[in-house]
Amino acid sequence: MKESAHLLVADGDPCICALLSSVLHKDGIVASCADNPRAALWLMQHDRFDAAFVEVLQEDIAWTPLMVGLARQRVPIILMTGVPEATAWLEARSYPYLHKPFTSAQIRAVARKAVLTGILFGFIAGGGNARSARDIARWRPDRDADL
Repeated sequence: MKESAHLLVADGDPCICALLSSVLHKDGIVASCADNPRAALWLMQHDRFDAAFVEVLQEDIAWTPLMVGLARQRVPIILMTGVPEATAWLEARSYPYLHKPFTSAQIRAVARKAVLTGILFGFIAGGGNARSARDIARWRPDRDADL
């Protein structure tokens, strides 16, 4: 694992943030947690991240700039969701994601892949596809659940 890797965790559930921080810490990875996209954007302005765990369903309007910002910085994005509608939406578009609840082993494996290889586990490939980031960021359960 890359020495002193730094990951962003953007999830509205403090338990998920605590779990990811704890698991990653055991592997020598520093995790900075944000409970909303605005906080994550602030962290991105003040730090550089090797990868990001991002919850798919966040109601905040700042989610689009967060996803696009991560894509532009070529930060590997690990999408997470436990919402059935979001799962169906992601699968319909063939976007890989980490399904909640997940295990410590899954967290470690995905983080290792993202940090060691720089491969974007999530929907963004190669050069950071901002169009795909906007597509994901615009998902709304009330509008897109049946897609």
